[in-house]
Amino acid sequence: MTKYNKGIIQAVVIVLSLVLVLVYLYFRVGQIKSINAEITKVRSEKLSLQAVEPESVDVEKIFPGKAGIALFVENLYEAARMSGIKDHEVSTVKMGDMPARRNLMKGKAAGNEKALKTYSLKISLQGNYRDTVEYIRELQNIERYKRIVELVMKPVDMQLKTDITVEIYSAGGQDAAQ
Repeated sequence: MTKYNKGIIQAVVIVLSLVLVLVYLYFRVGQIKSINAEITKVRSEKLSLQAVEPESVDVEKIFPGKAGIALFVENLYEAARMSGIKDHEVSTVKMGDMPARRNLMKGKAAGNEKALKTYSLKISLQGNYRDTVEYIRELQNIERYKRIVELVMKPVDMQLKTDITVEIYSAGGQDAAQ
């Protein structure tokens, strides 16, 4: 081989090596760009989850870990006082007093530890129409998930007698203050 042929072979090897390095770097840059895109996506998801976190605190108020029936009853009596209701009584409802469809639902949820627990309260009050409506508004404004299952209003001695059955929910069990 001549010196000239050796020079051509060396030049071809160098050019091929440069081409291979450039191809390798091209694919590597593509991988880096896709990884950066994934990092950006994960960061945006993290920020959105951090924005949702304060809302989860509100969920704990709505579905507390303990039943908190005593606190809820205190809130009911406070609502009665604020609305001007004088004759106000709150009692718990036994399972046997509930409609049959509710018993079936409670029976299914009873075995599931993670299911929401339901507690029923019967509220009896007597007052004029405006005070009663104000009481119902105050009841709805209590910051806790509750459902009015039954609402019966009857006129009695120039007043309005109201019976309300309310269900409250908790994510855990009963607390000791009941």
